[in-house]
Formats: sequence, structure tokens, C-alpha cells
Amino acid sequence: MDDVLFKHLSDLARGAFKRGDARFSRFLDPAERAHARRAAAEAGVQVAFYGGYPDAERAVCAFYMADAPDEADWPVVCVRAAWDARFGEAAHRDLLGAEMALGLDRACLGDIAMGKDAAYLFALEDAARYLEGNLTGAGRCKLQLMRVDGPGPLAEPDGRVKRITVGSMRLDAVVSGAYNLSRSEAQRLIARELVKLNHVPEVRADARVRAGDLISARGYGRAKLLHEAEETRKGRLALQLMVYGG
Repeated sequence: MDDVLFKHLSDLARGAFKRGDARFSRFLDPAERAHARRAAAEAGVQVAFYGGYPDAERAVCAFYMADAPDEADWPVVCVRAAWDARFGEAAHRDLLGAEMALGLDRACLGDIAMGKDAAYLFALEDAARYLEGNLTGAGRCKLQLMRVDGPGPLAEPDGRVKRITVGSMRLDAVVSGAYNLSRSEAQRLIARELVKLNHVPEVRADARVRAGDLISARGYGRAKLLHEAEETRKGRLALQLMVYGG
């Protein structure tokens, strides 16, 4: 699959070089974006990513020669999905499940950004039209869909600050402390490719974690390292994490 994706991205990058105009991919996850950067470097073109809002996890890639595409040029559509809060609330997992139940290709769909009174679904044009015509509900909520220029105010992720101490900044040590696991349990999760570091699967238990890094472990939620480690009197490292979900 990686070889097929890289060939497709390479074709787009070479097309941008030959024609001089921007060429756009489908939505890529953070690990796939590494292939896009490699394809751009080999073709001698520039590369940029846009998912519809700042810090989007899934983003479309643009290959171009000189001028980066304007925001209006990107093939990313934002669809607002609203519901009547008196009868419930659609969670992120409900909305994603409803999208997938329509049989759409995941590569045509971007993030789902949760707002205070609605959600914002990002998609390519054809997928956006299909959503508008067929996505009527999520969970127990009926949805009203409307295409908008961009998302409104987004909800802050529901997280809590957690303080831990570790012997080193190894990934297995931080995962162990963040999710109250034994070191061996953390290592097994990492070995099974169930842990991501900055959205990319990481199989090295001794990978170094730094301030600002985002860790996710399947079934346990996400954790972000807020500050550089401070050494305690006993020679251990004190960390502050923002832990989400789990």
C-alpha cells in the first residue's frame, strides 16, 4: 500500500513540475505525509498541507513550483453538521461511524472538528456532496447539514493535567506513567504498533519524547507533554502531561 501511495504522490509531484500548476492529493494522515515530502523532494517541487483548519490531523497535500495555493484553491470542503441539543448530542465517534456507514473512501474524508453546538466535517468535493445528500443522523441525533466557508468556534478537548515521574524520557517510560501501565505493558503496546508519537506509529520503545509531543495509545486516549522535564531530588524526571480520553 505504501508503494502504491508513493507512486501516486510521485506522479502528482512530477505533474506539478512539468505543468507548473499545483496538483492536489486526497487526504493524508501524518504518516502518509512523509511520503508526500519525499515525493516532492525527488521531483524538485514544493509541498504544503491543508486540512481546513489549523492543526488538522488529516490534510490534503499540494505539490507546486513557486507560489503556494491560496486557501480558496484547495479542494477541501467544510460541512457544518448541527443537531437539536434538547434531544441529545452527536459525539465524534457517532459522526465518524455515520460517515463510514455510507461507504465513502476514507481518503476522501478529513477531520471531524467538534464545535460548541455543531460539528464540522471536512471532505473532498464529491464526498461533501454525498454527505449533504445522505448523512441524516449520527447516534440518536438527526443532523442538519450545511456547507460553510470554514469552522466556527471549536470546543476545547476535554483533558486533565497529570503529573508523573519517570527514570528517562523513553517512550515506554512516558506511556507507562501516562496510562498507569507497567513498563512491560507499555512495551507490548509499542511493539504491537498501538502507540503513536506525533500521529505516527512508533515501534521503538526507547524513542525520545520531548516537550510538545503528542502520544496516543489505542484504547487509552491521548497525552501531550506540556513542559521540559525537571529533575527531582531523587534524580528522576518530573513531567506534566495533558491527558485526553482514556
